[in-house]
Amino acid sequence: MSHYLVIEPSSKIRQIARKELKGRWVQAITAFLIVYVLTNVTAMLLNHFFAVNRTIDTVFGPVEQNLGLVGDLFSFAVSGAFSYGVALYLLTLVRTGEANNSSIFEGFSRFGKVFIMSLIIAVKIILWSLLFVIPGIIAAIRYSMSYYIMADNPEYTPMQCIEESKRIMTGNKSKYFWLTLSFIGWYILASIASSYWANNRAALGQVIIYAILYTPIIAVNLYRTTSCAILYEMINSNIVVSYESVYGRNDYRQNTCDAASAEEQSAVARYTEHGSQSEDAVHITETSGAPEKKSKTKNDLSELDSFGAPIDEKDDL
Repeated sequence: MSHYLVIEPSSKIRQIARKELKGRWVQAITAFLIVYVLTNVTAMLLNHFFAVNRTIDTVFGPVEQNLGLVGDLFSFAVSGAFSYGVALYLLTLVRTGEANNSSIFEGFSRFGKVFIMSLIIAVKIILWSLLFVIPGIIAAIRYSMSYYIMADNPEYTPMQCIEESKRIMTGNKSKYFWLTLSFIGWYILASIASSYWANNRAALGQVIIYAILYTPIIAVNLYRTTSCAILYEMINSNIVVSYESVYGRNDYRQNTCDAASAEEQSAVARYTEHGSQSEDAVHITETSGAPEKKSKTKNDLSELDSFGAPIDEKDDL
């Protein structure tokens, strides 16, 4: 089965993400805050109360350093379940316009499967990182859609989700990279408040202050991950962006799937923007309830990816 090469600029993907979040920022940030408290904050508290220290000799004398083993182990153990829950939450939000915050806990209903998948992904990224930093980054991007795929296909095994993510990201890795990089300014701005406390968390009060000051970064995380969910939908042709000139001529239209159902073809265009030269419409395939995987026949892609390789060629990196 083929997949689409996303050619939309990062600014357009972010714009769609903002429109999806419009009127839902408070609800979505609340969901992300819950995840943050149950992962990062809990891990910091575990590191504080169950500190594993080692002494390091410096030019200023011996210094006690908290290794943070207990908190890090806890964070890794639950990261897969929450990553799955966040993927399910965002796909439901994007496809239906509504989402229940309780869906962020859905990963614990299949904890073993998502934990194994997160472990496999971590091992693969670490092994590729041993070669150099860049192969590790490429590997992380390659497997970035695994949780979305499992949310769409809960019957898939962890390896099937990983391989499917590898397949659909062929030709789209550079798009994911530049989309993620486009948030660097927001992260710098959001981290100003918490940067001072990053290395000053010895006391319990300082841990709490740091957790509060970290909140703006959570909002940026929501913005970024929603944009990544939009990218996933574009790759699977669930979101189609078309540009029509004022004369009615199609300057560019990303085709919908050939075998789309009548319901999908008549889906409401929820975004219409009017400009002096063009009208942009983003067509979203609506679904009801939890995200469902639809069987579609995509257009055959014979184009080359950004590295000059045929899109159907197996991605060995």
